[in-house]
Amino acid sequence: MSAIKEFNDLNGKEVSRVYLTGLISRGRKEKNTEVVSRLSGLLKNNPGIDRFVIKITNQIKENPPAEKNTKPKLVNHKSASKQPIAKPSRRILRKPKRTGLNSPEGVQNSNLSALEKMGFVMADKAPEKAEGIFQLPGDIGKFIQEIQPHKALILIKGTKHTSKSQLAMQIANAFGEMGEPVAYIDYEQGGMDSKDTIASLNRNSTPAGRKNIAVIGFLENPMVDLKKFCGHCKVIVADSVTDLGITADQLNELRVNYPKVIWVFISQVRENGQMYGGNKMAHNPTAIIQCHPSPNPEDRYATLEKNRGNDLSLKYSIFHKALIVPIDPNRKLTFNVQ
Repeated sequence: MSAIKEFNDLNGKEVSRVYLTGLISRGRKEKNTEVVSRLSGLLKNNPGIDRFVIKITNQIKENPPAEKNTKPKLVNHKSASKQPIAKPSRRILRKPKRTGLNSPEGVQNSNLSALEKMGFVMADKAPEKAEGIFQLPGDIGKFIQEIQPHKALILIKGTKHTSKSQLAMQIANAFGEMGEPVAYIDYEQGGMDSKDTIASLNRNSTPAGRKNIAVIGFLENPMVDLKKFCGHCKVIVADSVTDLGITADQLNELRVNYPKVIWVFISQVRENGQMYGGNKMAHNPTAIIQCHPSPNPEDRYATLEKNRGNDLSLKYSIFHKALIVPIDPNRKLTFNVQ
């Protein structure tokens, strides 16, 4: 079928931009300038449109085939009898295998099978719910909500005087209360030799939680050591990623190479809101907790800046270790008058 015939047959059909682009290419090969110009104008005047319902008002006339020479040839009967009779050759025309939009069902199935061999999983084979989802105990669990141990990274950020370290220890304690071993790198406060670390444990952990929290105050080679810890625990808390000198790319490397480990990192924030190490730090975490400053520790609280699939409206009092229940402005108070 010629490009002109295929163009005329478009009338009343719905076709894709990809199909029309292919027809333009055929028109160029057959030097059908009218097919090329009319379809190119259609695509140029409708950027961003992928499907077209075609209505052709003026069809293109095909050039009539050239007349064959009907003049009889003079045949030399003497020599003709000696010449072999040539058999007409049969040319087998194969339709090109279509891919992409409007592909036949057989082609679609073969393409999907090829994708599965490359590691893709068909969406209709997905489980009803992902595996391993859980919630930490207490109000800290209600605040963070659902956690899945799959490339999980909880990033705690804030400026100075926001009680980031206190919140990190409360999260570590919640994992400890569940019986999960926790590696706690207290680079910021100095480990068990520091009165600040001991005070934080006393304020923010319970006897049940402390039984499963192992604390260290210094790492000689942070990336190498963190990878070693992954063989012995599934929860690693670091205070802070800034002091350890770990970049955003290294943080993502840990997530990808150790997907079953839950990482909890503190990141310092400058007074202008910029994170140390760059705002690239905020790209990969599954949850980002923002700690809010106050001169009075009792007034410091945390909110959720990011938490995939969970509620971002919650507030958590770090000092009181409890959710902050919002007060209904329309509530009515009843008083008994004696």
